[in-house]
Amino acid sequence: MPLILIAVATCLNPLTNWMFVVDENNLYVRNAGVYFHWSVSWVYRIAAPVVAAVLQKLDEKNRSMQYPYELSVGIGIASGVFSDAGDMEHLLRVADGAMYEEKKRAKGLNVLTAARR
Repeated sequence: MPLILIAVATCLNPLTNWMFVVDENNLYVRNAGVYFHWSVSWVYRIAAPVVAAVLQKLDEKNRSMQYPYELSVGIGIASGVFSDAGDMEHLLRVADGAMYEEKKRAKGLNVLTAARR
């Protein structure tokens, strides 16, 4: 979610000048948003290997105890322009359907998709 916020903030910067601004002397001036961006990036850079190591240890423990559990993550993406809540709900249904399709493809599962309007 924070990465999405960074992308949105960067795209909106020409309107908000939250990340940076080029002043009347053509000088680049950093604003608070740049530091937020750097902070989030470093947290992800540090957190990703830690999370991967924890998941690996959990998997090793799971397998050593012969538990049949697996942890997985599914992500669905939809893009488009929406003008009202109905359009946004449709995009969410499409993304949800894409996530289940990806899970089905990756795991060979039979799942129902919600990407119908």
